[in-house]
This record gives sequence, structure tokens and C-alpha cells, in this order.
Amino acid sequence: MIFPNCFHQQNITRSKEEAIEILRGYQAEINGSPERFAELAKVHSDDSSAKRGGDLGPFGRVRSCLFFCILSSTDQERPWNIQGQMQKSFEDAAYGLNVGEMSDIISTDSGVHIILRTA
Repeated sequence: MIFPNCFHQQNITRSKEEAIEILRGYQAEINGSPERFAELAKVHSDDSSAKRGGDLGPFGRVRSCLFFCILSSTDQERPWNIQGQMQKSFEDAAYGLNVGEMSDIISTDSGVHIILRTA
């Protein structure tokens, strides 16, 4: 799940400092509850995942060349290394969490986020 407040979009919705302050309040309110996380994301998230309660579904990490080549040896159009589906700082934070854990505030080129790992 993702819970961003964007300060790096074409239409800036708030300053980075304001977004962080808002997310700090949400962290306290969520207190580990996936249900509350989803409720707040539906109402307050700037991300397109808001309608799904911030749920991004599964996403992958950066894969090594060997792993990639073995899985898609017939696909000539793909590069040797594929990038992860999310920005590296976001992936690192998400994959550093255990299931049920919530991240601290993560800053990316897209904005600031809270991540709750659900699977």
C-alpha cells in the first residue's frame, strides 16, 4: 500500500514540509491498522491507488541479468537488466518491511509516502 502526499507533481498540492507533517499525523492515527490505513488513503492520498485504499498490489524489484535472461530468453526486445517497478528508495523501504509493518516517511522523486506492507 502507498500513502503519498505529492509535492513533486506537475500540479504541486503542498510543500514537502506540509506533506511530511500531514503524514506524521496519519502515522499516529493508523497505528498499525490496515483498515485505518485504507480509509485514510481513500480520502487523502494523491496517488491513483487511492480508490483502492492505497493498495498497489504486488510489485517487483530490480532483477539481475542472469535471472532476467533465464526467465525471458526468447524476448529479444527487452534490455539485459530491467528496472524495478518502483523508485529504488521506495522499493528498498518496502522490501525492508516485514508483513504488517509500516514504514517511516519515505521521500522519492514523486513525493513523500508511508508504506504498509500487506504481503
